[in-house]
Amino acid sequence: MEPGTAYPPAADFTQYAFPPFSSAVRGFLNDLYDDGLSLRGAPGSSGTPRLAVKSVDLAASPPKVVLLNCPTKDGRHLFDVDTGKVSAKQQPVGSVPTPYLITVTMVQKDGHWGVQTNSPDSSKTCTPPT
Repeated sequence: MEPGTAYPPAADFTQYAFPPFSSAVRGFLNDLYDDGLSLRGAPGSSGTPRLAVKSVDLAASPPKVVLLNCPTKDGRHLFDVDTGKVSAKQQPVGSVPTPYLITVTMVQKDGHWGVQTNSPDSSKTCTPPT
């Protein structure tokens, strides 16, 4: 998708993402476009929830919830837009095996919740909550 164009309704993440996370996603999508790549597939292959609530602060301004996510194997791959084939270039992986623990900060603004930050810890492999 060309930078600056509107996202299709099914792909419009902007109502559920706030800065700085929304800016990071836009930058990532622009980089994919510039490199002639697209990202396809599902983020987690098993569909099993792997979230834990770290903290809740509804008295904060804005109200805030911090979640921990230890996602299942990533089912997404980078594809070359011109050929439609899986790209030899893939997303970087840290020095230890995935999955990585992701700390997600959700805030409530304008009557709905959205992601404010999304911080993976690639220094160690996480164990999904049971």
